[in-house]
Amino acid sequence: GEMALQDGDHIILYTDGFSEVENKDGQRLSERRIHKLILDIFINEPNALEAIKKLTQRLKDFMQQPLNDDMTM
Repeated sequence: GEMALQDGDHIILYTDGFSEVENKDGQRLSERRIHKLILDIFINEPNALEAIKKLTQRLKDFMQQPLNDDMTM
């Protein structure tokens, strides 16, 4: 398919390491929660690098434990 992008739009690609993130109680971060995090952060942060830093911190806050899978964005 095709999609027309407008000025200020973002394309965010990430590996399954994001959707497989678990907190210390074994609760997974669902696709829905990832999308909500992305929208919440990118709507309020126009700078993509700063938005990615904020998203990474939010994921670390959720996990509260060392990363056990690769994560690429």
